[in-house]
Amino acid sequence: MVHDVSDYMAALIAYDDTDCRYALYVNRPNLSFGYFYRGGGTAWEMKNGIAEVMVEE
Repeated sequence: MVHDVSDYMAALIAYDDTDCRYALYVNRPNLSFGYFYRGGGTAWEMKNGIAEVMVEE
């Protein structure tokens, strides 16, 4: 499992030999405190690495 957090976004990726799951959270300043679930799912194609993840507002 790996994760990373910035002021605007948090990402969590959990994987093993048979599955890869991810969750993305966004922080919306001035609306509320904390990170809110934005999307996620299963993505086996992430197994070989991630170069970029785009989140549309």
